[in-house]
Amino acid sequence: MDPNQLGLLFWTLFIFLVTWIILGKVAFKPIGKALKSREEGIEKALKSAEKAREEMASLKSENDAILKEAKEERAAIIREAQTVKKGIIDEAKEAAQEEAAKIMQRAEEELSIKREAMMAELRNTSAQLALDIAKRVLERELEGEGKQQKYAEDLANKAKLN
Repeated sequence: MDPNQLGLLFWTLFIFLVTWIILGKVAFKPIGKALKSREEGIEKALKSAEKAREEMASLKSENDAILKEAKEERAAIIREAQTVKKGIIDEAKEAAQEEAAKIMQRAEEELSIKREAMMAELRNTSAQLALDIAKRVLERELEGEGKQQKYAEDLANKAKLN
């Protein structure tokens, strides 16, 4: 190697080292701090993102549980409403049947009462008709007052004997 080149090599290394030290103090430390700060920020953001993801998963599972519970509650309410509806319908049918039975019973009682009244009226009318017929027959047979008098005395005597 040539001595000129050796000197050139020395000064080049010297200037490089001085520049490196100056850059290390002036530029590398702030750049390193900025990079470290950036790295910490990124790590913090990743942790926050992971935490948010976990919270979202937790919220999703809670939401699924709430949704499942709401569906079960809705189904229970529907079942209860159907049970109540069936009960109301059954009660209404039963009440209608009871009312129909009462109406039928009252109608039968009224019919029976009317039948008895008609039978009594028929008996009375028949008896009255029989009396009218008997009276006319007797009047015809007993046209004179003497016959009527004698027949009345005979009836009175028979009534006394009984």
